[in-house]
Amino acid sequence: MQHLVILFLHVASAMGIVASFGIESLVLAQLRAAHSATDARSVLASYRYAQRAGAASLIATVVTGIYLATVYWGWRGAWMGIAFLTLIAIAIIGAIMTGVPVTRLLRGNSGPAVPSGFVARLSVSFAIRLMLFVGIVFLMTVKPAAPVPALSVVAIAALLGVAFGLPALRRAQATSNDSGVPAR
Repeated sequence: MQHLVILFLHVASAMGIVASFGIESLVLAQLRAAHSATDARSVLASYRYAQRAGAASLIATVVTGIYLATVYWGWRGAWMGIAFLTLIAIAIIGAIMTGVPVTRLLRGNSGPAVPSGFVARLSVSFAIRLMLFVGIVFLMTVKPAAPVPALSVVAIAALLGVAFGLPALRRAQATSNDSGVPAR
Protein backbone atom coordinates (compact mmCIF):
# COMPACT_ATOMS: atom_id res chain seq x y z
CA MET A 1 0.00 0.00 0.00
CA GLN A 2 2.84 2.40 0.84
CA HIS A 3 4.29 1.86 -2.64
CA LEU A 4 0.98 2.84 -4.23
CA VAL A 5 0.72 6.01 -2.15
CA ILE A 6 4.28 7.02 -3.08
CA LEU A 7 3.59 6.21 -6.73
CA PHE A 8 0.43 8.35 -6.59
CA LEU A 9 2.39 11.23 -5.05
CA HIS A 10 5.04 10.84 -7.75
CA VAL A 11 2.49 11.01 -10.58
CA ALA A 12 0.56 13.84 -8.89
CA SER A 13 3.75 15.87 -8.47
CA ALA A 14 4.55 15.31 -12.15
CA MET A 15 1.09 16.69 -12.89
CA GLY A 16 2.10 19.74 -10.84
CA ILE A 17 5.07 20.21 -13.15
CA VAL A 18 2.69 20.07 -16.11
CA ALA A 19 0.50 22.69 -14.41
CA SER A 20 3.51 24.97 -13.96
CA PHE A 21 4.33 24.59 -17.66
CA GLY A 22 0.72 25.56 -18.39
CA ILE A 23 0.98 28.70 -16.26
CA GLU A 24 4.29 29.57 -17.90
CA SER A 25 2.82 29.17 -21.39
CA LEU A 26 0.06 31.62 -20.49
CA VAL A 27 2.61 34.08 -19.12
CA LEU A 28 4.62 33.79 -22.35
CA ALA A 29 1.50 34.50 -24.40
CA GLN A 30 0.79 37.60 -22.32
CA LEU A 31 4.41 38.73 -22.55
CA ARG A 32 4.22 38.72 -26.33
CA ALA A 33 1.50 41.36 -26.04
CA ALA A 34 3.42 43.50 -23.51
CA HIS A 35 4.50 46.85 -24.94
CA SER A 36 6.84 48.03 -22.22
CA ALA A 37 8.99 46.74 -19.39
CA THR A 38 6.27 47.94 -17.01
CA ASP A 39 3.69 45.80 -18.81
CA ALA A 40 6.12 42.88 -18.80
CA ARG A 41 6.76 43.26 -15.05
CA SER A 42 3.03 43.19 -14.45
CA VAL A 43 2.65 40.00 -16.47
CA LEU A 44 5.70 38.41 -14.85
CA ALA A 45 4.12 38.79 -11.42
CA SER A 46 2.02 35.77 -12.49
CA TYR A 47 5.20 33.88 -13.35
CA ARG A 48 5.90 33.52 -9.63
CA TYR A 49 3.00 31.05 -9.48
CA ALA A 50 4.63 28.89 -12.11
CA GLN A 51 7.92 29.04 -10.21
CA ARG A 52 6.30 28.06 -6.91
CA ALA A 53 4.20 25.26 -8.40
CA GLY A 54 7.11 24.02 -10.46
CA ALA A 55 9.64 24.07 -7.63
CA ALA A 56 7.37 22.32 -5.13
CA SER A 57 6.34 19.74 -7.72
CA LEU A 58 9.92 19.19 -8.83
CA ILE A 59 11.06 18.57 -5.26
CA ALA A 60 8.17 16.17 -4.62
CA THR A 61 8.86 14.37 -7.90
CA VAL A 62 12.55 13.96 -7.09
CA VAL A 63 11.96 12.78 -3.52
CA THR A 64 9.28 10.25 -4.47
CA GLY A 65 11.23 9.21 -7.56
CA ILE A 66 14.38 8.51 -5.54
CA TYR A 67 12.31 6.50 -3.08
CA LEU A 68 10.68 4.45 -5.85
CA ALA A 69 13.98 3.95 -7.69
CA THR A 70 15.69 2.80 -4.50
CA VAL A 71 13.03 0.71 -2.78
CA TYR A 72 10.95 -0.60 -5.66
CA TRP A 73 13.30 -0.70 -8.65
CA GLY A 74 16.71 -0.99 -6.96
CA TRP A 75 18.03 1.47 -9.55
CA ARG A 76 17.87 -1.29 -12.20
CA GLY A 77 17.60 0.33 -15.59
CA ALA A 78 19.42 3.32 -16.99
CA TRP A 79 16.18 5.24 -17.47
CA MET A 80 15.95 6.12 -13.77
CA GLY A 81 19.31 7.80 -13.43
CA ILE A 82 19.00 9.52 -16.78
CA ALA A 83 15.49 10.77 -15.96
CA PHE A 84 16.79 12.09 -12.63
CA LEU A 85 19.70 13.88 -14.30
CA THR A 86 17.32 15.29 -16.92
CA LEU A 87 15.13 16.73 -14.15
CA ILE A 88 18.25 18.41 -12.76
CA ALA A 89 19.03 19.74 -16.25
CA ILE A 90 15.49 21.13 -16.51
CA ALA A 91 15.97 22.96 -13.22
CA ILE A 92 19.35 24.37 -14.29
CA ILE A 93 18.09 25.46 -17.72
CA GLY A 94 15.07 27.09 -16.09
CA ALA A 95 17.22 28.92 -13.56
CA ILE A 96 19.75 30.20 -16.10
CA MET A 97 17.64 30.84 -19.21
CA THR A 98 14.42 31.93 -17.50
CA GLY A 99 15.01 32.72 -13.84
CA VAL A 100 17.92 35.11 -14.27
CA PRO A 101 16.38 37.25 -17.07
CA VAL A 102 13.00 37.36 -15.31
CA THR A 103 14.62 38.42 -12.03
CA ARG A 104 16.57 41.15 -13.84
CA LEU A 105 13.45 42.50 -15.49
CA LEU A 106 11.44 42.36 -12.26
CA ARG A 107 14.16 44.27 -10.44
CA GLY A 108 13.85 47.00 -13.04
CA ASN A 109 17.40 46.79 -14.39
CA SER A 110 16.22 46.69 -17.98
CA GLY A 111 15.12 50.28 -18.54
CA PRO A 112 11.78 51.37 -19.98
CA ALA A 113 11.65 48.82 -22.81
CA VAL A 114 11.54 45.04 -22.80
CA PRO A 115 15.09 43.85 -23.57
CA SER A 116 15.69 42.71 -27.13
CA GLY A 117 14.90 39.04 -27.57
CA PHE A 118 13.63 38.67 -23.98
CA VAL A 119 10.45 36.75 -24.79
CA ALA A 120 12.22 34.73 -27.48
CA ARG A 121 14.86 33.56 -25.00
CA LEU A 122 12.15 32.63 -22.52
CA SER A 123 10.31 30.76 -25.27
CA VAL A 124 13.42 28.75 -26.16
CA SER A 125 13.96 27.88 -22.50
CA PHE A 126 10.32 26.83 -22.20
CA ALA A 127 10.45 24.66 -25.33
CA ILE A 128 13.65 22.89 -24.28
CA ARG A 129 12.42 22.22 -20.74
CA LEU A 130 9.00 21.05 -21.93
CA MET A 131 10.47 18.64 -24.46
CA LEU A 132 12.95 17.31 -21.89
CA PHE A 133 10.03 16.69 -19.55
CA VAL A 134 8.18 14.86 -22.33
CA GLY A 135 11.35 12.81 -22.78
CA ILE A 136 11.28 11.91 -19.09
CA VAL A 137 7.65 10.81 -19.38
CA PHE A 138 8.66 8.65 -22.34
CA LEU A 139 11.49 7.12 -20.30
CA MET A 140 9.13 6.39 -17.42
CA THR A 141 6.67 4.73 -19.78
CA VAL A 142 9.06 2.67 -21.91
CA LYS A 143 11.71 2.07 -19.20
CA PRO A 144 14.75 1.30 -21.36
CA ALA A 145 17.29 -0.70 -19.37
CA ALA A 146 20.35 0.28 -21.40
CA PRO A 147 21.94 3.73 -21.24
CA VAL A 148 22.22 4.35 -25.00
CA PRO A 149 18.48 4.23 -25.76
CA ALA A 150 17.70 6.29 -22.65
CA LEU A 151 20.30 8.92 -23.54
CA SER A 152 19.04 8.92 -27.14
CA VAL A 153 15.54 9.77 -25.91
CA VAL A 154 16.86 12.72 -23.91
CA ALA A 155 19.04 13.91 -26.81
CA ILE A 156 16.10 13.76 -29.22
CA ALA A 157 13.90 15.58 -26.71
CA ALA A 158 16.53 18.31 -26.30
CA LEU A 159 16.90 18.69 -30.07
CA LEU A 160 13.13 18.92 -30.46
CA GLY A 161 13.06 21.60 -27.77
CA VAL A 162 15.69 23.63 -29.59
CA ALA A 163 13.89 23.10 -32.91
CA PHE A 164 10.58 24.27 -31.43
CA GLY A 165 12.26 27.25 -29.77
CA LEU A 166 14.30 28.49 -32.74
CA PRO A 167 11.36 30.03 -34.63
CA ALA A 168 10.81 32.42 -31.69
CA LEU A 169 14.43 33.56 -31.94
CA ARG A 170 14.16 33.96 -35.71
CA ARG A 171 10.96 36.02 -35.35
CA ALA A 172 12.64 38.22 -32.75
CA GLN A 173 15.65 38.79 -34.99
CA ALA A 174 13.44 39.49 -38.01
CA THR A 175 11.32 41.95 -36.02
CA SER A 176 14.43 43.65 -34.69
CA ASN A 177 16.04 43.87 -38.14
CA ASP A 178 12.90 44.91 -40.04
CA SER A 179 11.52 47.64 -37.84
CA GLY A 180 14.53 49.00 -36.04
CA VAL A 181 12.58 48.45 -32.81
CA PRO A 182 14.09 46.12 -30.22
CA ALA A 183 12.45 42.69 -30.28
CA ARG A 184 10.77 41.23 -27.25
